[in-house]
Amino acid sequence: MESRYQTIRIYPHTLRTQHCPVALEKWALLFDSAAQRNILQCKFRNIQSRPIQSMSIKIDCYISESEGSILSFPYQYSDLCMPEDQIFGIQTPIFLPDQRLTHFTFTVTRVQFSDGTLFEGEEPLAPDPKTSLDSNDIHSNSRDIQTPKPPKNKRRLLAGLLIGCACLAAFAVITKYLLIPEFQYHQAAAYVENKEYTKALPVYENLGDYKDAKSKISETNYLYAGSLELSGDYQEAMAIYTELGQYKDCPDKVTEMKYRIADQFFNNEAYEEASLRFTALADYKDSESMATYSHAMQLMKEKKFEEAYEVFFSLRGGLGKLKNGLENYYESVYQLGNYYNEQGEFMEAYDLFEGIQDYKDGHQQMGRSAKLAMQYSLTNKKWMDAIGYFELIPKDYENLFVDENYLLMSLDDAVSYNSDYAWTNEGLIIQAFLAAHNYKTTF
Repeated sequence: MESRYQTIRIYPHTLRTQHCPVALEKWALLFDSAAQRNILQCKFRNIQSRPIQSMSIKIDCYISESEGSILSFPYQYSDLCMPEDQIFGIQTPIFLPDQRLTHFTFTVTRVQFSDGTLFEGEEPLAPDPKTSLDSNDIHSNSRDIQTPKPPKNKRRLLAGLLIGCACLAAFAVITKYLLIPEFQYHQAAAYVENKEYTKALPVYENLGDYKDAKSKISETNYLYAGSLELSGDYQEAMAIYTELGQYKDCPDKVTEMKYRIADQFFNNEAYEEASLRFTALADYKDSESMATYSHAMQLMKEKKFEEAYEVFFSLRGGLGKLKNGLENYYESVYQLGNYYNEQGEFMEAYDLFEGIQDYKDGHQQMGRSAKLAMQYSLTNKKWMDAIGYFELIPKDYENLFVDENYLLMSLDDAVSYNSDYAWTNEGLIIQAFLAAHNYKTTF
């Protein structure tokens, strides 16, 4: 790795401004032999207490110290999470469009801290008097630019001016049509590499027909849609995939985004909308089952428990494959059982709870249904029915002895205060039942 980079120039002295939260402790101009390009490498340090989340800088580029800036461009360091006194940027290469650029000024334009606060600046970083030395101390492998001697006569002066103007014009053309587009192309590629797709797209769009910029727009949009997909922004991702048309697998991606959007509606309990969207997807994946499942959940939401149970029952073979399918089915049975008890349909409730005894307190609710049926029978003097329902109450039902005593007392009253009934078949059965439960009648 060391042989890949050749040092052209190093500036070893600290640059900073009075209120800037970072200091540039060192920068180096290197030649990357693998990429065949010059790069800048900067060593920044966080010199205050708040952690830094990201930082934007502006770099002004010069051919020599005596000439004005010929190129300026921004650069951003993202996802830093850099605490106090920590250095950053030293592993991040900044590619340059022209190998003649050897002098630079740096301006920290924006710093975002982890607490959400911002620093914004316009003042270029300047040498720190505590660390700066004479400019001759700057290490360089580049040759000094020789200043031409003044012409000896006016003719030579005029010729030099004309040649200089022509050179400047040529350089301006090269800069506009070659250097700047080349730099922008590589800057856009760097944005893509850092997954900053929204920054890369306008750069590629402005490049027009330069190189393969147009194909890069589609490629970057595809990657951007993928990042939105990963973050759960399926609506925006679908819009981009749709706009890309037949690019790669975009038609399949559009269908998948529709499925995930429907699933989002389901997860947000917007079951009616989810059902409509799953229905529109027809036989894609489990959309048909999910449409029915969503309809059942909407009926549950509307407390239409009988209808919901019927829809769930139609899915009984595939409920285990649906997200929380069995649990929601059991819940529908549980709610319908409670509804039947409220309506006085105790044995219908008993049958439902009998099938979900392990769900919630289904076992106890089954006993409660039998108890309610027993009490109803006693109230209506249906003594034999009451005995039958009592036998259905689980032996571990809470406070069973209370219900048993209530039944025995009611049956005793039935035979003790009606001698004619006491000698009927039913009366004799009741007395035998009371004797079996060690209850002495007053008859």
